[in-house]
Amino acid sequence: SADSSRIIVAYHHVKIFKSDLQAVCDSLSYSDADSTFRFHNHPLLWVDGNQLSADSISLQMKNNHPFLMKMNHCSLIVDEVRRGYYNQVQGKNMIGYFLNDELHELIVDGNGESIYYAGDDSSGYFGMNKAACSNMHIIISNKKIDHIDFLTKPDATLYPIKQLPPEEMK
Repeated sequence: SADSSRIIVAYHHVKIFKSDLQAVCDSLSYSDADSTFRFHNHPLLWVDGNQLSADSISLQMKNNHPFLMKMNHCSLIVDEVRRGYYNQVQGKNMIGYFLNDELHELIVDGNGESIYYAGDDSSGYFGMNKAACSNMHIIISNKKIDHIDFLTKPDATLYPIKQLPPEEMK
């Protein structure tokens, strides 16, 4: 009937392969009513070279394009900057916004922590910034973390790349 919507449910070892998004999870549901994919039971998503994980993730579509992503509980995003070096952001919950099919903005809500490799114009890295902060605002451009604003009570340490303690890299 005109007032009904389609619901798709997939479960047990779900895998999604798309040119700009890959995912694995235990179960997945999609509702045509709100155009939202819901990934359940510790999903892993790869979007624009970033690995995303949380207890559950929802991805809202708009005009068949990703629009809004919500990562609930134990949220983590990881981006490899070079072999063995990873930008990492974790927090209780995250909300991501897409622009032109790419993850553009990320808001960390609660228990935020980040490891970010600071670079210079010659594509070299001079240090690693490790920070803890309740809430963060992250801008992503060209599929890489571009800028992080630490909003609530930040506590950070910048380690020179040559004096980087291995235990601080995770």
